[in-house]
Amino acid sequence: MNMKFTSLSNSVPVFLISLLIFSLYADKCDATFWPFLKAIEIEGCKFRPFVTPPGSTQILFLAGSGVKEEFGDSKSMKYSSCAIYLQPTCILYLAKAWAQKSVVDITQSLNFFMDIATGPFEKYCRITMLETAKGEDYAAMITKNCEEMLTNSKRYSETAKAALTKFSEAFNGRTLASGSSIHVTVSTSNSVTLAFTEDGSTPKQGDVTLDCKEVGEAFLMSTISLHTTIRESMGSRISGLYKSKIIIDDGPKNDINGPKNFHLDINLGTGQKPLFDLDNTET
Repeated sequence: MNMKFTSLSNSVPVFLISLLIFSLYADKCDATFWPFLKAIEIEGCKFRPFVTPPGSTQILFLAGSGVKEEFGDSKSMKYSSCAIYLQPTCILYLAKAWAQKSVVDITQSLNFFMDIATGPFEKYCRITMLETAKGEDYAAMITKNCEEMLTNSKRYSETAKAALTKFSEAFNGRTLASGSSIHVTVSTSNSVTLAFTEDGSTPKQGDVTLDCKEVGEAFLMSTISLHTTIRESMGSRISGLYKSKIIIDDGPKNDINGPKNFHLDINLGTGQKPLFDLDNTET
């Protein structure tokens, strides 16, 4: 079999299906395989490489993680850790503008993160508390940030106002204990799913649904701005994916989009490299 290496940005269909396979074997895969897709552990919080978030049936991959940290009196206080997951189709959507950019360009660009927040793909955010906080205080901070962002972008409507009120009410009477998590899923329709857990587990169902994706998008941007190290993490991982190499079969091609059939080698850490034969035929 004649094999060659093809850049990820030219082989997005291969990449998307390989993500699905990788998700099935994520716990067994050698950590050296595509390090841009491995799990992240930060401040004792472990974020799995793939999850199906509440309110979704899709498998999303870990795009990056970070910590909300504040400095004062010569010491720092870390309040929460956060991970953002994206639907794999984001790789295709973001490729045109960002595939050729450097990590520095991506990390320092507000437009890159706006493209993520507003893109036509699912997003999921998990925030795990490192310090205990009152739900009302947390909701007030996020609501204020979202109002400012939506007002500045001229998207603060009566619908958004009602959704933010519902968002705030979901936190009333809650104590966000250390180790507990907040989960927000932004769908490709108009819904935003909000859920709470007492640990880092991913719930299957949401507790509250908001019918305003603009609020979900503003929540994501607020979260990215608060968790100071997440921008570097997301920029590095997504840039790394564009610069990765994957093996495909250099056989007959059915169209300009690539080979009709391709093969993907994944090292499962067993000393062997199973060969997956996948049909890439488009109907």
